[in-house]
Amino acid sequence: MGLVYLIAVIVGLIVAGKSGYVLRGKVDKAWSDLEEECLESCRVEVNRMKADRAATHTRYTMLREGLASNRILLFDEVMDFINACGIEDEYTVSAILAGNPIHVDGADVVFRVAQ
Repeated sequence: MGLVYLIAVIVGLIVAGKSGYVLRGKVDKAWSDLEEECLESCRVEVNRMKADRAATHTRYTMLREGLASNRILLFDEVMDFINACGIEDEYTVSAILAGNPIHVDGADVVFRVAQ
């Protein structure tokens, strides 16, 4: 009885060792995939932060019905204007900052990046 028990324990340890090795390989692969996903997510976030920082230093010219304003506007001033118009959707704001017109008080307003 003791010999059978000893053989069962040894076989169990061998099987457990093999299973652990297989599981460890799967865990390593899963961790590698997770690590790649995290790195890509971080890369996207860093690029977004760089773009935001660059955007805050951008200066704009406002065109209303094709007539240019007499002064250059800072990013914060443009954002104040856009927020005062009640526009809060980030995609719409991005489109406006990219040069798409908005209709304000019966006129089209466009913000162009100043050279």
